[in-house]
Amino acid sequence: PTIKPIALLPHNTRTLQQIPQVHLIVSSLFFKLAFTMPEDANVDISRYDRQVRLWGKESQEKMMNSRVLYVNVTGVSAEILKNLALAGIKATLCDTRPASDMEPHFFTPTQPVKRIKYASVAHAVQPLVEEMNPLLEGCPILEKKVENLDEEDLKAFTVIIASQIPLEQAVRLSKLAVALKSQFYLVDCFGWNGAALMDLGKDLTYRPEQGKELLDPVPFKSYTSLEDMVKVPLHECVNRFHKTPPPVYLQYRCLLEYQAKTGSFPAPDKEFDASICKSFLESQQAILPEDTLEALGKAGMAQVAPVCAVLGGMLGNEVIKVISGKGEPANNTILFDGKTCKALTFLVQPKA
Repeated sequence: PTIKPIALLPHNTRTLQQIPQVHLIVSSLFFKLAFTMPEDANVDISRYDRQVRLWGKESQEKMMNSRVLYVNVTGVSAEILKNLALAGIKATLCDTRPASDMEPHFFTPTQPVKRIKYASVAHAVQPLVEEMNPLLEGCPILEKKVENLDEEDLKAFTVIIASQIPLEQAVRLSKLAVALKSQFYLVDCFGWNGAALMDLGKDLTYRPEQGKELLDPVPFKSYTSLEDMVKVPLHECVNRFHKTPPPVYLQYRCLLEYQAKTGSFPAPDKEFDASICKSFLESQQAILPEDTLEALGKAGMAQVAPVCAVLGGMLGNEVIKVISGKGEPANNTILFDGKTCKALTFLVQPKA
């Protein structure tokens, strides 16, 4: 689909005072409106009545009984957090990075972080989430580094959303999540582009939509774990519609490989070693133009507000589909090209 963002403001100019506190539908990318209000709805209608109209009482109750763990709050995961928190989905934050290193995004404090001296990014974001939707019963913080998260930490969560973490840790967390019947999303924006890799588990079921009707639940098709997904050689990431691998996917895999080799993602204030990406692409029998690699090194993991907002809206929609069981969720990637304003879901799986 072609997406045309409208009137998107920079994150640092969108204050909480600009957000309606009642009856807010969190994203124009969410489900088609259904106008029938269930008569026996017992959710908090004063807050969520329009959302009950949107996706129904049962779905809203499932959402209110769910909890999402956010591992690192970045520009794009902040947008997902905002969308889902406003929809009534509880949040827990896990981000031990120094607050002074926090990039501008939706939950950036209005007061300078150096003045208040927050202990971490999570502590800086927490009060703003709680202010935005007090009905969430707080926004707890999980005080653990990514590499120390274990099964006991993850068992309380329906969905885990991670951003700017090493691929090795993403694979580890996805395996833990799937074993607990939870879903895992790795999502990042980098300059004008963004990508999400998803491991929804082989036992996921959903109800397909046929017009305005929902059909009986069916199992998820063509499941590939995140661990197996990243083992697929890049030159094999093609299908009948894409004779070459999607460039945004190649760029994201280059960034993840760069982090694995150097211990950090590229950044504008750091020297970029393009040879790491070139060697990786060569080993995978794939190629990116020189100017694309140069731009990738300059932008690094830059969080461009409109790109984060669009991809965050898409991922918010996907998480709601998974929690509610209504509609077929994307499998197993979502790739967004901000220059063309086009997004696609692309199935990465081993050849039979």
